[in-house]
Amino acid sequence: MDLTPNITPDYPDEARSAGITGTSTLEVIIAENGQVLRVRSVGKSLGFGLDEAAIEAFYKKRYSPSILEGKPITVKVLIPVRFSLY
Repeated sequence: MDLTPNITPDYPDEARSAGITGTSTLEVIIAENGQVLRVRSVGKSLGFGLDEAAIEAFYKKRYSPSILEGKPITVKVLIPVRFSLY
């Protein structure tokens, strides 16, 4: 399952103006049908709305189901989302 294609979170203006960069780590749970069930930030928050922007971006996406022994399964993955101004 490729989890990151075409996912570019909006960079909040407040974070951009303050020069805030870093990585937000998300826990993403994806159902058997590829629908995102839950996304939450784990670890240290970046603040300035960056974690929320990353979470929102992942809720907008739908994925191909993960398959185990020929059957679709629900999966939980940790995904780093990098925010960079360059």
